Amino acid sequence: GWKLAILTIEDRTGSIEAVIFPKVFKESSEMLEEEQILVVQGIAEINENQEGGRGGNQIRVNRLLSLETAAERVTRQIGINFPPDADEAVLFQTKEILQRHPGKLPVTLLFDQHGPNSWRIHCGERLRANASQQMITEIRSLLGEDSVRLDIASPVESA
Repeated sequence: GWKLAILTIEDRTGSIEAVIFPKVFKESSEMLEEEQILVVQGIAEINENQEGGRGGNQIRVNRLLSLETAAERVTRQIGINFPPDADEAVLFQTKEILQRHPGKLPVTLLFDQHGPNSWRIHCGERLRANASQQMITEIRSLLGEDSVRLDIASPVESA
């Protein structure tokens, strides 16, 4: 028979029920462990009238990803935000990090905190990278915790 799962997802703000239908369950059942941190993509079903109805709010899960691989699998573009004190040496160090992590994702250099002007430099085909945890960690170590911005793709609804 077809297997599905009903989970309770919790964060610091509360909890919600998540329903994983057979197709997604088959693809991701090995990740389903208690206390496992996962990234969930899906459709939220909000029930305004919870009294007498079928229950509360839930998420119809379209995709489950491990925390370690989520950034790589759902990112469309990488933005690197430079602090006001960034100099030429920091730019070269950033380039070296990105070159050590080649990939298919476009990279944009963001200079938002540099006086009255903000600059965006699209690296184009010359410099593409992957959104691995290692690359993100290295950039954050060099430029600060808020230096990496990932443009996330919208989930595709499963049937």
